[in-house]
Amino acid sequence: MTQTEFIKRFATESGMTQDAAKNCLALAGQMVEATMRAGESVKFPCLGTFTPVATKERQGRNPRTGEPLTIPAGVRIKFKAAFEVD
Repeated sequence: MTQTEFIKRFATESGMTQDAAKNCLALAGQMVEATMRAGESVKFPCLGTFTPVATKERQGRNPRTGEPLTIPAGVRIKFKAAFEVD
């Protein structure tokens, strides 16, 4: 499902306009981003949990040249679904 399809369906099922649904989705995304930038997890009981995880600096290789390179430390987002898909 694309973002556009999601917004259309969300708008239809909630009874709001597509613009209002798009604004709700944008606001939710901004809130999730701000919370994770603060180092906190975000839990949606019906969806799952987004958790920021710090990564250490490590060695890697350029896939084109095979040349070694250093991958800098950073933060990645871990997602754990609230349910299993069969």
